[in-house]
Amino acid sequence: MKNFSIVLSSVAIVLAAAALVVSVKTPCSKTAPAATASFSKEALVNILTQNPEIINDTMQAYQEKQREIEERAANEALASHADEINDSSYAPFVGPENAKAVVVEFFDFSCHFCQDLAPKLEESIKANPDVKYVFKTLSFLGDASVYKAKAAMAADKQGKFYEFYTALMANPDKRSAEEVDALAKEAGINVDQYKTDMDSAEVQEKLNKVQQLASSIRVNGVPTVILNGKRVQAFDPAVLQDAINAAK
Repeated sequence: MKNFSIVLSSVAIVLAAAALVVSVKTPCSKTAPAATASFSKEALVNILTQNPEIINDTMQAYQEKQREIEERAANEALASHADEINDSSYAPFVGPENAKAVVVEFFDFSCHFCQDLAPKLEESIKANPDVKYVFKTLSFLGDASVYKAKAAMAADKQGKFYEFYTALMANPDKRSAEEVDALAKEAGINVDQYKTDMDSAEVQEKLNKVQQLASSIRVNGVPTVILNGKRVQAFDPAVLQDAINAAK
């Protein structure tokens, strides 16, 4: 990309020409300022024809600016919801409840990337017994996601969330209700009780709160991992560990 100031100059030329075209097509008003640009529509076409890179450079500059704006807005959203992100009153967690470092994962049981991340998070949990890991379950990838999300929250009521989480992530091919229930039984869960809890208003309310929070902080994809209010790249164990060490 060319120097940003050059791109801005190009944009100024385009805007000036556009302003003149508009002034020609729009009746003058008493308050409208006189047009100062000296470019006709034909001149603008000639400029862009002879310098097509102007369009490309301007679009790239615009897209970069939009990314900066979106990233800033996302970071501001994280900061303004920091306490709610770390809140485990409606989400399962492992580790000390009042830990200084809190890792929060937004995930979907049917997400392949989430399944790939699960064993790496498991290693991180084993290596950091003084860190709190909170699991916030989303379910936007179909009926299997919804069933697994409800099942996992029901398992949490029996203190079996993490065992069930690891079992589901290690068996992504198990998608039917019968297969999920069989994994629950293998994890030592009282299936009759968990089936009742799955359909409870309490479980649905907790899942709704996670969904609402995810929308508020612009979670547009999973897995999204947040450490003490800041997004962190968790697929590289070394990067995650460095971030945890800095947060302790």
